[in-house]
Amino acid sequence: MNITMPEKKIYFTAGKTVLGTLMIMTALSGKGFAQDTEKIQSQLTTVKSIRLGPHPEFTRLLINLNKLTEYQVEADFVNKEVTLILQNVQAESGVRSKSYRDKNLKQVSVRTLLGSLYIVLKVSKPNTRFLHYLNSEPPQIVVDLKSLDRPYIKTRIGEGRGSGSLPEKPKPEKPKKKTRIKGLTPEQISDLVIKNEKDKIQNGWEDYQKVLKVYQEKKYPKAVKEFQNFIKQYPESKYLSDIFYLNAEAEFQIAYREINPIYERPLEA
Repeated sequence: MNITMPEKKIYFTAGKTVLGTLMIMTALSGKGFAQDTEKIQSQLTTVKSIRLGPHPEFTRLLINLNKLTEYQVEADFVNKEVTLILQNVQAESGVRSKSYRDKNLKQVSVRTLLGSLYIVLKVSKPNTRFLHYLNSEPPQIVVDLKSLDRPYIKTRIGEGRGSGSLPEKPKPEKPKKKTRIKGLTPEQISDLVIKNEKDKIQNGWEDYQKVLKVYQEKKYPKAVKEFQNFIKQYPESKYLSDIFYLNAEAEFQIAYREINPIYERPLEA
């Protein structure tokens, strides 16, 4: 009658042994899993923070990373948006969308889609100068924004990724018909024509048309060289403001094509 008692004790003891073994195995596997997770997370590129930085002229946005990474830019100045796309990048928990009371920047939106991180900048004006580059120490993406007072002009000249608005190409003047202007003598009309021709020569009208054509053909290195020659040859030209602006845009396009673009020359231009 007492034969079953030892069996129960043995079964109970064995059960405790199995349970203890399972607990130890679970603890060990949990520790290894945590270590593997930490290792994987340390290998990922993350955005640590997004904040405004100091700059005397531009609105500077600093996107701080744990390590350098490649990114793409899509600029839609008609809708006043600039989007930075970082593939296989995550944002830390403290990185969130935020609105700003800034003359150049209204809002920064952060969202993740299909493994990519999208950082959308909502600018104040459609005509905004936009420059960006990678900084290695500390690892960060630097974005500079500046709204321009001139009206936004849609143009095909120099359109490209990351570029903003450009001045419209002046239309070639049509030959004036020899018509009599009321109130002016033929001699006065002749003087006006001569004065107009002199004005074109002094301001470098023909050379201005040539360098614009080079820029329109997207030969940016050649355009930069000719822009510099124009500035030296016509220091008092009324087209200098457009020349300086197009020169900066050409420098930007050259730098943008680099794998890791550095925008010191465009900023200086």
